[in-house]
Formats: sequence, C-alpha cells, structure tokens
Amino acid sequence: RSQLCCRFSRVCKIATDTMAENNLTTGALKAILEGENVPKPIMLQIMNIKKIQSEQKSEQKNAERYRLQMSDGMYFQPCMLATQMNEKISSNELDRFCIVAVDKWTCSTIHERKIIIIISLSVVKPGSAVGCITGHPTQLDLVKVEENSAPAPFPNQPPTVTPQAPRSFSKPDVKPFGGQPALLGQQSSYKGAQAPSGPAPPCGLPMQPVPIGGSAKPPSALAGSTARPPPTGGGAFYGNAPPPSRPGLNTTISSPLSQRNIFPIASLTPYQDRWTIRARVTSKPSTRTWNNSRGEGRVFNVDLVDESGEIRACGFNEVADKFQSVFEMNKVYYISKGKLKPANKKFSSIKNDYEMTLNQDTVVEECHEAVSLPTMSFNFTPIAEIEALPIDSIIDMIGVCRSAAEVQTVTTKSTNKKLSKRDVMLQDKSGKTVVCTFWGADAEGFSGDNNPVVAIKGCKLQEFNGGRTMSVLFSSIVSLNPDIPESHELKGWFDNVGKHQEASSISEMKGGMQTPFLNLVQTKELDLGTKEKPDYFCCKATVCNIRKDNCLYKACPTPECNKKTTDDGMGNYRCEKCNKSFPDFKYRMILSVHVMDYSGSIWLSCFQDTASQILGGKSSQELGELKEQDEAAFDQVFQSAYFKKYIFKVRAKMDTFNDEKRLKFYCMNVSPINCAQETRRCVEDIRQLMARTSL
Repeated sequence: RSQLCCRFSRVCKIATDTMAENNLTTGALKAILEGENVPKPIMLQIMNIKKIQSEQKSEQKNAERYRLQMSDGMYFQPCMLATQMNEKISSNELDRFCIVAVDKWTCSTIHERKIIIIISLSVVKPGSAVGCITGHPTQLDLVKVEENSAPAPFPNQPPTVTPQAPRSFSKPDVKPFGGQPALLGQQSSYKGAQAPSGPAPPCGLPMQPVPIGGSAKPPSALAGSTARPPPTGGGAFYGNAPPPSRPGLNTTISSPLSQRNIFPIASLTPYQDRWTIRARVTSKPSTRTWNNSRGEGRVFNVDLVDESGEIRACGFNEVADKFQSVFEMNKVYYISKGKLKPANKKFSSIKNDYEMTLNQDTVVEECHEAVSLPTMSFNFTPIAEIEALPIDSIIDMIGVCRSAAEVQTVTTKSTNKKLSKRDVMLQDKSGKTVVCTFWGADAEGFSGDNNPVVAIKGCKLQEFNGGRTMSVLFSSIVSLNPDIPESHELKGWFDNVGKHQEASSISEMKGGMQTPFLNLVQTKELDLGTKEKPDYFCCKATVCNIRKDNCLYKACPTPECNKKTTDDGMGNYRCEKCNKSFPDFKYRMILSVHVMDYSGSIWLSCFQDTASQILGGKSSQELGELKEQDEAAFDQVFQSAYFKKYIFKVRAKMDTFNDEKRLKFYCMNVSPINCAQETRRCVEDIRQLMARTSL
C-alpha cells in the first residue's frame, strides 16, 4: 500500500509538470461552450484528427472536412476545423499531440449540439516533441439546446448565461513554431474551474488512442479513476446523418431571424435545412440574362461574408427579380431557408465548397444591430505563381499598375456587340508583370495615373500566344488603392524599389514578343497547326482567287445570334438556336480566299469583318442586295479584290470534319501594307541574315 501511494504521487507530479510545461489553458473549452468571454489566444492540444466522410463527393481538395479532438488539459471536446485551414493537415503541420494556439473560433449549434469551429490556429509545439496526451482530460458534456433556450452565442452577440462570479484566464505567452513557451514551468489555467475527479496518468506511460466521441482510458494501475463513457449518437454533424427529428424541436420557426440560432457560414452543408446566417454583402453585380437552345432566363448573385468565411448566393428568374432590390452593398442580413449545393470552382474564386441557391421560401431580413463583420476577403496569388495554374482558373490578384493601354473597341463573337477593352500591366513584389484586360465600364473608367494599386477578386486566367493573361469578369470586384495591409505594403515597395527595377512579363503584349513573320513555305516546314493548340503567324501575300459560291448565308436577325436560318415554307426564317421564326434575316459572309507569295500559297477562311475589308469595304448586306438585284455588279466586287497585297495575321489549326482531320487557316486580321514599316522589317531581316552569314 505504501508503494502504491508513492507511485500515485509520482504519477500526479509527472502529469502536473507536463501540464505546466505545455502551458494549456485549462477549462477554456467549457467556458467557450457556456458562452463566456475567453481571452485569445488559448492553448490546446490535438488528441486526434479524423477526416469526415461526406456523402457528397467532390473533386476539390478543400471539400474535405476534419474533426479535431481538442484538449485543454482538463476536458476534451470534438471541434471542427474550418476548410480554409485544411492545408495545415495536408502539409502535416498539424499532427497528433501537437500544442496549438487558437486565436479565432466560433461556436455553433448543429443538430442540438454546440460545436466549436476552429477558424485560425498556429502550431506552438509539434506532436513529435510532446509524444503523448497532456494530463488526464475527461469528455465534456455536450451542451444540449432546449426548446425554449436562448440562442447560441455568436461573435459580437452577448451570450445569455446564468449570472455568476466573473472568472478570468491567464493569457499564455505564445511563440511561433519551433520556439519554447515563455511561461515554462507555469500553468495557464482557468481560475475557479474544478479539476476532474480521479488522478491523472503520467505523460510518459503508454496511452491508448482516444477515438472521436470517446474518452481516454487510463492505465490499469489507475483503474480506480472514473471516466465518462462516450455519448451515443456519435456526434452527427458535417456530413454524418442527422438524428431523427422530434416533435416540438423547431419551435422558433416563426420567430424573427435575429432571435434564432446563428450558424457560421463555414459550418453550412447540404445536409442541414434549419439554419440562419448573419452575413455582409461584399459583391452585388447586376442581373444577367442568358439565351440558349433550352430557353432564356435571368440570374442574380451576391457574395456574403462573416467571421468564419464566405459564400455565394444565387437566384434565378422570378427569385432574381425578388432579391435584386432587397440586398444592398456592405449591409448585413439574416438569411435562412436557402438550398446548398456544391460550388462550381470554374466560375468563382469564393473559398467555399458550397454555394447557396435562393428560392421563393428564402427569408432575408436586414440586421440593424451593430456587428463587426469583415468587409471583403481576399486570397491573393502572386504573379510569379500564375504560370503554374491551369487555364481558366479563377483567382484573386493584386498588383501595381505599371502601364495602361488606350481604350479599344472590339466586337464579341458570341453576341456580335461592340465592347470597350483596355489592357493594364500589373506588377507585384515577385518581380513579374502580367497583362490584365478590363472590359466595358471598367475599361473606360480606369486611369493608370500615379501607378495605383489594383486588387481584383475573381479574375480569370487565360492564355494568349503561349503567354498568360488575366481577364476581369462580369462578376469580378475591382478595387483601386484598397485600404488593406497588402496594398500599403505593395505601394511602398513599388515607390522605393519596384519602379526602378526591370520586370519580366508572363504575358505577350504589343511591343513585346511579336507574332512571327513567315513566308508560306515556312508554315509547312515548321508544321504549324498540327499540334494540339493553334499556331499564329503573319505573312505578306497577294489575293489571287476568291470563291463566290456560298460566300453569303442568311443568318438570324437578332444581334446576339449569327446562326444560319432555314426557310419554313411560309415566308418566315427559323433559327434553331433561338427556337424562333422571324419574318426577315440578315446576311453574313464567309469567304474562301486563295493567297500566295513567292514561296507558296494557302486557302484562308475569312469571316465578316476581314472578308468585308478584302472586298473593298462592302458590307454583307450590300453584297447580298447586289447578288439579288445586279449580278454583274456583284461579280465586279470580286474582280476588284484580285491581285492586291495585304499583311495577314493567320491562325493555323487542325480541324475534324466527317471524321477526317485537315489543316485549316483562318484569317484573324488583315491590313494594307505600310511601306515604311515594311521597309524597316526588311532591313532588320537583312541585318540578321548578314549576322548569321558572318558567323
């Protein structure tokens, strides 16, 4: 008996010394669940990590969810890790037994259980340096939400708790990963909290793994200590099947949204239906319309953000009309009864695996209380890392405007409408520059004076002639000189260092790498157009023949559509794309032009604008009227176009027609010969030839 008492004393001393060494904030988990104000950061230990198996499969890595068994030395409790912190697990920065400093969290009620969601943490001591569970924590009772209880506490919302004597935490001195805590040998504890019954096992003795939802089993030598059995049900949240509903639980369904339990955005999944979020509107583009073979419609979307993360909400047709006037920029709203589905990452840079669909049952109520929510969340990608990303990626980027081109007007292929564009060169601290294209009002209103800092949320990565360019989308958010730390730091660097340095571009701009100028035989020698991607080149050639047959077709008269129409036999013209019949049509041109130079010849396919320029500026409508009314004048237009020289910009691409591959050349641009520029080009070619000959 004396030996047993001595061993018991040694065990308690080892456990106490280990608790003090790791500096855990004892009692913090219980205080958070009770809604108390806990000083940040808190020191916790990760006892176990479990990946949540979701029924919804996703190709996105961030779709994975992790449950952490967290211990404060006195209690342990399952917590959810926010998806934006998944990288710390994939990089093995978070491992079992490691000590972490948690500086941001939120508490949510999911299926009648209060769950702590870890939003931000940093590793203080790796698990390999700890090697075991600190102290002898016992499972904390999951706090049930009764039918008539007050809502769960949310950041900046005063919690409703039973009045009691104030308690305080001693705030630990946290050092970064690899360092030692400053309060070595002291224990950061929650004053007034009672230690769990039973002695603590020594840290040096082997311990069994602690399963999620279970409790640690003490060694056989300490069999007398009591441990609470794991709760039944297994903690149904985040992808697990919810418990069966019981009558009377949803008693707050008719109450105002502000009086209901508030869920953080990071906790929402498609497996929940009774939730309310409180979020700020950070983006509200105007309603868009579409028109395709399946019909036409309208879509409206807003980006929402709270302290835990962000999400995009979309509404269609009548729902879009309903909520377009409800949401206002930078205002805070309570939202409930939306439907969640996996997000399409091709069209959004929002860091959330789900997006919300608004419907007629969705309830939106403006929040009039004073709350502190983020205004906008960025996840910037350095320009130097853009080249490694796949084409069509949607990213956030920031850069200083090094130069801005003049506004140009282009005609879109899809809608055949005139649109303004401006190319802006952006540079960041990586020493790289990239061309970003602004469209419409953004292009017309942009000014590059005084080298402003440009932050873009939701910019699309594209490829042009082998380089990388960025394009501002309809849903993108462009901020000039935003009041954020990254903007101030970048502006200071550029004014002192960046503007005096030579920067390399990952884009191909005018004045940079030019499209190669080749003769026609070189296009065959270089096998242009035979690869997976198209090739571009310029050439000087003479028009020697034009096929007049089928050079015109009757197209859909709507400005957004250029599809060929068919005569329905009743004097109308039907467009299958628009699924409509029209009393009239418009002419469109497709010319097959045979061009040649001193080395060879090719057939070019020319469309509308380029075809009109080759035919002396005749429009397709004028040419169609001539064909119907004056055949001789129609032929004269083609005769006048022969034996004229132009500079052609050509795209070479392998096409498949009737299961047969063939090389096609498309005329992208045609311009008359500028004698001065052509002379300078020839002189430069002669110099390069002489230099190679002298070698």
